[in-house]
Amino acid sequence: MTLYESNFVRLGWLVDDLRKVKTQRVSTVTADCDLYLMPLELCRYTSVFRLTYEFDFEASRSATRI
Repeated sequence: MTLYESNFVRLGWLVDDLRKVKTQRVSTVTADCDLYLMPLELCRYTSVFRLTYEFDFEASRSATRI
């Protein structure tokens, strides 16, 4: 349970209210890769998100999951 709680706290640093995330969000920081947050499954008590960096390689997009 400690791992779940620490992940929830860290996600809170990126998004104020995860319940309001209905579409993809992007965190942009100067001199670093963009971080993408995509809701995959939104339920009343639990939600599933994909959190990833995306890199452009010769006009094709590649995602690395973290």
